[in-house]
Formats: sequence, structure tokens, C-alpha cells
Amino acid sequence: MRRFLAIIVCCVSALMTVSGQSALSADVVEKLSRAAADVETMTCRFVQTKHLSLLADEMVSRGTMSFKRPGLMRWEYTSPYSYRFVFDGDKVFVGNDSRSNVMDAKSNKMFGQIARIMISTVTGRLADAKADFDIAVGGTSESPILTLTPRRREIKQLLKSVDLVLDSSARMVTRISLREKNGDVTDIVLSDIVLNKPLDASLFAIP
Repeated sequence: MRRFLAIIVCCVSALMTVSGQSALSADVVEKLSRAAADVETMTCRFVQTKHLSLLADEMVSRGTMSFKRPGLMRWEYTSPYSYRFVFDGDKVFVGNDSRSNVMDAKSNKMFGQIARIMISTVTGRLADAKADFDIAVGGTSESPILTLTPRRREIKQLLKSVDLVLDSSARMVTRISLREKNGDVTDIVLSDIVLNKPLDASLFAIP
């Protein structure tokens, strides 16, 4: 399960409620929601750095993400190892070319939930927000930061909190910091974000 924490962190704002109705909070949520409504496809690169609480070393990995509406997602690590997570709406593929597992998203609720969280967060679709996460909006209008605190028991077992750093327009998540219960911290920086570019269906094909 620890293998999927980095995936979850990029997606945990799928199910959340806003705590505090300040002008800044309302403005950030409105901008993010408006931007999400216009997203048909999205691609980006990411750099993930994991800081272990008991060690001084850092674990750095890189990869790419692709999304296509209404619910196709590919999250792929390319360095230092090859590993991918693909969701086609019904099934979830986890693994690489030599070792993999395919699960039914409906029968395996955990993986189905992870997939839905991934899609909702990276696209900023706050219309899907319910009552599973509390979110506090901090920072400034130039650099908003959303701090998420889980309410659901299964997510609490993995995460303590998550910070989402938005760009200056408050329309895109550019950095995520995940704090685990054991004190480990995972930072993920998104770059080269491209919206609404045609994507080949083969990207989301499940072997």
C-alpha cells in the first residue's frame, strides 16, 4: 500500500469540504472549479522527492501524467524505475511490462477510489467534493496553499495532511506535499503542464 501513497497525494482533494468561508477561500475554489470545467485533456511531468523521517537520504523519482475526460488516467514513473498506474473507467492496471496486476474498479473499492481521487485532484474538479476531507485555504492571493486533512478512516491510516500549492492564478496545482503518519514527507512538483491537447487512446489501454 505504501507504493501508492505518492499516487494518492496527487489526488486527495477529490473529496473535500472547505473550512472557513473567507474571501480568499471562495475566490480560490471558484477559480479552480472554473478552470477544471474547461479541461478535456491534461499532461505534465513530475519530480517526486520522498524525505524519510528516520534517514537523511532522499528518494527522487520522475515521470509523467496523462488525463482524458471523462475518466481516463495514466500516472507513470520513468526514473529510476518503470512503473505505471492506468485507469480506463472500469479497470485499474498497476505494474510494468514484466510484472503487473489488473483489477476491477467496482469490486476493488480501494483502487477504484484512488483512481477517482487522482482524476478529481489533478484536474481541480471541486464539484466532486463531498465531506471526506477538510480543507483550509492559506497563503496569499498570489500564492494560495490548500491544506487538506482527511476525515475518512481509510485515508487517515495513510495520511496526516496534504498541502497543495497553486500557481499565481489559482487555477492549477503545481506542487504537493504529503505528510504521512510516520513522519515521512513526499514532495511532488508538476511541470510542463499542457491542457486540451489531443491524446492517443493507446495511452490508456490496459493490457
